[in-house]
Amino acid sequence: MRRIGVAALLCLLSVGAVTRRAHRAEGAESSAKVTTRDLIVVYLSTQGVNYSPEYRASIRSIRDSVTKHMNRLEQRLVMRGVSLEPMPEAGLRDMADLGRFDELSVGGNWTNLAVVRYLGPEMGAGIRDSEIPQIVLLERDITHDGSAKLTVGEERELGRIVGTGDILDWIKRGTPIQRR
Repeated sequence: MRRIGVAALLCLLSVGAVTRRAHRAEGAESSAKVTTRDLIVVYLSTQGVNYSPEYRASIRSIRDSVTKHMNRLEQRLVMRGVSLEPMPEAGLRDMADLGRFDELSVGGNWTNLAVVRYLGPEMGAGIRDSEIPQIVLLERDITHDGSAKLTVGEERELGRIVGTGDILDWIKRGTPIQRR
């Protein structure tokens, strides 16, 4: 009986030692920095330019098309929808018809924080970068140090597609993303 008790005790001690080594190994791995890169597709629009069912279907196809070009191990796709509708409810309805977005910014019309961020503080006739609809392609690095620290890097602009015709052409060409 004593032999079984001693054997059981030795077995428990060895399991405990293995468990402690595994936790130390996990701790070592989790303290390593891991950096991933986000590819961000920002679609800026308003109801007046999202009129035809074909156009809406093309916009809904962007997520799948862009995903085909990505290296899933190194990148994550973020789809952002920005509506220039004055009222949030109208912007939400408009964006819902255009597909699945990971982030939305609606309401506020031309003074919406995301509109100002992506189009700049000066918008109007003759300024091509303020035409709607528009797609802004960005990337950013996200670093997680394995503990509680997360660092979100600056967004870098990769390109802009302005106007319904250019957006449809970009989609027909397979949504190519050019790195600068």
